[in-house]
Amino acid sequence: MADTENHRIQVFDLNGTFRRKWGTQGNLDGQMNRPHGLDLDDDGSVVVADYNNNRAVVFDANGTFLRKWTIHSKAHQVTTLNNGLILFGGGGNTDTRLRLYEKDGSYVKEWNPGSGGPSPVACLPDGTLVLAHRGKDTLQFYRPTYRTVRPKQSKEIPFPEVISVAQREGTDYLDLTYRINDADSPHVKAALLAFVDGGTSLSKVIVPKTFVGDVTGKLDDNVSTGQTHTVTWNAGADWNVGFGELEVAVLAQDDRDLLNLHFLTLPATDANSTQLKISRSPITEDDLLKIWYWLIASGHSGIEFTGGVVHQPETAAPAGFSPASVPGLKLWLDANDVDGDGQADSIANDSNVTVWTDKAGGDHNGTQSTESKKPTYKTNSLNGKPALFFDSSDDTLATSLTLVRPYTVVVLFNSIAGYTGERQAIAGSSQWFIGPWGSKIGHHPVGWASNTLTWESDRYYLAIAVNDGSKSTFYVDGTDYTQDSSRIGNPNIIHLGKGGHYNKPLNGHIAEVLVWDEALSDANRDNVGKYLSEKWDAAYSSTPYALSSSTTDLGRAYLLDLMSLREATAEEVTRAKEGATPGTTNQFTPTFKVGPGERPVKVNEYGFDTGATSGFWVVPTQ
Repeated sequence: MADTENHRIQVFDLNGTFRRKWGTQGNLDGQMNRPHGLDLDDDGSVVVADYNNNRAVVFDANGTFLRKWTIHSKAHQVTTLNNGLILFGGGGNTDTRLRLYEKDGSYVKEWNPGSGGPSPVACLPDGTLVLAHRGKDTLQFYRPTYRTVRPKQSKEIPFPEVISVAQREGTDYLDLTYRINDADSPHVKAALLAFVDGGTSLSKVIVPKTFVGDVTGKLDDNVSTGQTHTVTWNAGADWNVGFGELEVAVLAQDDRDLLNLHFLTLPATDANSTQLKISRSPITEDDLLKIWYWLIASGHSGIEFTGGVVHQPETAAPAGFSPASVPGLKLWLDANDVDGDGQADSIANDSNVTVWTDKAGGDHNGTQSTESKKPTYKTNSLNGKPALFFDSSDDTLATSLTLVRPYTVVVLFNSIAGYTGERQAIAGSSQWFIGPWGSKIGHHPVGWASNTLTWESDRYYLAIAVNDGSKSTFYVDGTDYTQDSSRIGNPNIIHLGKGGHYNKPLNGHIAEVLVWDEALSDANRDNVGKYLSEKWDAAYSSTPYALSSSTTDLGRAYLLDLMSLREATAEEVTRAKEGATPGTTNQFTPTFKVGPGERPVKVNEYGFDTGATSGFWVVPTQ
């Protein structure tokens, strides 16, 4: 029941015995201001008409806040319909409209049955709405046309509830207490992920692997639901940084597949002699991203996850491989060995660097004699490994290396600041550089990874530019992002962090630079990429499945095969939109019109979502 004047919800059993309550006055998540009506949805959630806040609020059965949305005016009552919609009743004599919303808060339609004060509404099994009109002393019946066939109700989805997260004083240990709620599954699979700074991109994901104590029955395939569990994660062992913010998420899966899809079975027609089974709604990039979260957290054996990229399991670089073993090496700068003596450095953080020694054996050291332009030696907040930091002033290191075609240039870097123009990790004295530009990562003049790769702060980019004398190719994290191979460019004398024609500061870290005076073969380029990936915990894969927040075509094919699905053909989608009426789309006679000439436009008579503007539909392969 809605306890209006106390701004809370109270729960009783069927005998009237008090069980629990939740809510305080306010407009924050979980708070309410004079809640009036409520109703239970078929998944057990509680939908509340939060009267004075002009909004709908949804809780789970235990009172945990789930979501909210603004409704057009105050509402006295709420009715969950049996077609997947939610109806809110008018706010009084001055506003007697009825308003329909999707479960995610998307506005559908409204109509006004006339004045008379708030009137109760019920939903019959066939979807018909019955309004007991207080002002007219009549029952008014409204037959649905927006949906007429409801997808079969699925079992309840596991709902992980994080109760507390606390860092033990003086340690890197995080004590995490949580409960997984699931009314119809006594045991589920559970796993843990962490996200840097609350980000959602794969580049922000940290996989907890090191725990204090046993996690059997807490983070495995046999976790009891409805019980409180506590695990202790040694975050410092898996996230080697000095400080930062993490968001920790518990993931759970019951015995259903990786996606909770509703499938519709459309009958055979004169033009189609077989039935068509197809997903009611399309799968989106966000759906695929959540699958990757689960596969990463649960340690799925068919993938590897390194440097924020999901990819096929890769073979490592050959044992003992070194860039020096690849012929033509002209420059090798390693932030782990700034003085080039073959030993890891012991340099104080924030120390200025005058010379970055060339480990290739040449005299092309990166140098800077002007004190104010010297970069600093830093521990990279990405992973606690060393790097040279070039800030937003004049920091730069000049080399004496004059590079002409053919060449291969490799640079591992990250940039930490937002900007409106270009920034340079490595640059030539002509119009040539590698680094971020606007919101992309690229190589001028070859072009930018503008179609699929958007720049993100606080992640490594392993960029490789290859020129064979007649054409150029540009790779980021192992993927070819060449935009225009005919614009070959010539770097001439190269600089680090700034310099060259554009002279724009990187404002970020450089971990390693490698230059060859020849175009590396694919095999050698692949070995160099794997070597750097292993050394710096950076992303690299010649066969990526997913990166940032996007899934590649190869990754989509992998996930669909994993779930025994395939993408529906254009003909199958058209047939599903047409329903059972050959040659038409949604052309069935409505018996209830709110507005003149209104037709259902988003879902046809079989419940198929025809209004989606993104995503793709799937059909089973078995």
